[in-house]
Amino acid sequence: MNKFVPFMPKKYSALIMEIDEVVEEAFVLFVNGVIIQCFINFCPFKIEIGKTYEVEFELVLPDSIDMEVSQDEYIGVEMEDDNFSCVLAGY
Repeated sequence: MNKFVPFMPKKYSALIMEIDEVVEEAFVLFVNGVIIQCFINFCPFKIEIGKTYEVEFELVLPDSIDMEVSQDEYIGVEMEDDNFSCVLAGY
C-alpha cells in the first residue's frame, strides 16, 4: 500500500539583493551561493535590501504547461527575455 507523505518545505537563509521597483512582490535573493529571482507570497513585516531572512520555496506551475522530454543531461532554470517566464530543465 502506498502512503501519502506530505511535502515538508525546507527553510533557507536568503540575502535580499534586489526588490523590483514596479512589481513589489518580485525579489532577487542570494541563497546557498545561487541567485534566485522569485515572488514573495507572504511576509508579516517590511523586507529590506541587504538583510538576511529565513525563507521557504514553493514551485507554482500554471494550469496549462508545455512539457517535452529533454534530449540532454542539462539541469537548470533559465529566464526567458525580460519577463517572469522561465524554462525548467532536468532529466
